[in-house]
Amino acid sequence: MKRLKGIFSALLACILLTAFSVQVSAGQEEGSQIMPRYVNAIGHEARFWIANDQANVNVLYYGKSTAFTRAEVTVKVQKRFLLVIWNDVGEWSASSTDLNGSFYKTFAAKGTGYYRALITLTIYGNAGAVDTIEMTREYEYN
Repeated sequence: MKRLKGIFSALLACILLTAFSVQVSAGQEEGSQIMPRYVNAIGHEARFWIANDQANVNVLYYGKSTAFTRAEVTVKVQKRFLLVIWNDVGEWSASSTDLNGSFYKTFAAKGTGYYRALITLTIYGNAGAVDTIEMTREYEYN
């Protein structure tokens, strides 16, 4: 009897947790993200791809005209080694005072495999506030 009561309690807990997780995710479309509210930026986008032994990184940003003063980007490209170790391929940084702009850089790809780009976009504003946006993009190069 005690064992049956324990099994029933565990089953009930699983049902309640499943119902709760379905309810929480029902308000969000599949693949969508909750975007943070930025002070100096309206939006951003980052692309990473490899073609012809060149790893390409393109970062776009859109500043708020009432706050934006400067944008800075730092990019680190890495290649996966032994499933869990990432070796640096290259690193680059740049800045711009354009309200809306993009940063583009190529790195030499070192053979086929899994690569990732670690991107930090920092948007500065005239009131001293700073928006720091960190992104990771991965690509399998065959």
